[in-house]
Amino acid sequence: MVTPIKVPYANVTISSRTEITLDMISYVEIPQTALTGNVLTNTQTQIVGKYTNVGTSIPAGSFFYNDVV
Repeated sequence: MVTPIKVPYANVTISSRTEITLDMISYVEIPQTALTGNVLTNTQTQIVGKYTNVGTSIPAGSFFYNDVV
């Protein structure tokens, strides 16, 4: 049996050096086996209130990755 996990993704394009807010985030359920190690899954501790790195952006529809937050 495949166990789904709720994963946050950007519902808008987030530009470089922008603080990430809750309204920029939506969720999708995917199989836990489909996740790679660098996808962030905890919205409150890993994403909200953090900034996108200099020289990077997060396209709408993209997951949040360690190397861009």
